[in-house]
Amino acid sequence: MDFSGLRKKIAEEKPEITTITTEHLVVCFDYYSALLCQKFFESKTNFEIIGERLLDNLDVRQKGPSTFRMDDENLAESTPSIFYKDQKFRAFGGRSKSMELKIGEEFFSHPKVSTDCTHIAEETLESINEKIKTKQITKIEKTESGYLVFTGDNCVYETVNLYWPKGLPAFVNVLKNKSIMTESMLSKIGDLEGPIPLYIDIEVNKLIEKEKTMFLPVSLTHEQGHFIGDVKKINEKKSQFSFVHFIDPNEVNEDHIGRLIKNLKRQMEKIFELKRSDFLDDVISLSPIGIAKTIDDELASETNYVLKGLHLIGEQYMENDIFVDSCSVWQSGFRGQKSLDTATLS
Repeated sequence: MDFSGLRKKIAEEKPEITTITTEHLVVCFDYYSALLCQKFFESKTNFEIIGERLLDNLDVRQKGPSTFRMDDENLAESTPSIFYKDQKFRAFGGRSKSMELKIGEEFFSHPKVSTDCTHIAEETLESINEKIKTKQITKIEKTESGYLVFTGDNCVYETVNLYWPKGLPAFVNVLKNKSIMTESMLSKIGDLEGPIPLYIDIEVNKLIEKEKTMFLPVSLTHEQGHFIGDVKKINEKKSQFSFVHFIDPNEVNEDHIGRLIKNLKRQMEKIFELKRSDFLDDVISLSPIGIAKTIDDELASETNYVLKGLHLIGEQYMENDIFVDSCSVWQSGFRGQKSLDTATLS
């Protein structure tokens, strides 16, 4: 029997793979990856961008309370944080103690530094959306010279430098040749998957002037963490609160989040003498990345060595490939060491 026709048909149906070669490939979906793109645009660096969808203003803005923090409470222009207890705000470090600080919370108890944050320009957002290729990454392969990034539309990106903002666990999930990583590395990946940040922005129809970062306990009777937030003036009649709360991944569901929002608003009504009619716009967003439960220097060194050319960026990592050690993102609260030098990408 002649199967030549069948073989020919199968060959014709096999999809053609398109290869795109670039020195720099950015996976873009948040503030940190957009900031990197902005710096590449400014330096006229040739690079490619891929993402699951186009970005909007909410994607590329920093969320929650300020992450510019320092250890030194005597630093000029720093503002200490406060916690709510027994119907009044109290300072950290005094005789009165706050409720237990959960993973991710300690960092915000350190003084906030007055500084201007780098914002993503509107023209940068437009440039990103013009340049970005919307694709789903199906797998990644580490090569001797860099990375092969395979996407669902039968494309493969061959790159020397891969900029990844989704955390090391998500990277390992799509890494084809995991065998290049040691058993020690793979066993520690789970330690990076901690609570998930829930960001809550609430605009109110009242001017509230309070510079200090506030800790509001979720429960006065149980250790359930805090709503941690800053408030800023919009105009003489309006203010905007920016809170973060860290949720156990097992409790991430619509009903639980709804109860948390109602809880927070009840507290705001009481503490700031607000009426229900004072609440205006709400913007609720859940981070796609959990925070690191621990910081492991040995894992950082191994990752640097084994995964050369992988640039982990974002709230868990610095742009220069290494895990947070002395920088001003909130994971560094595990160390209590922070500096403005690495607060943004350099």
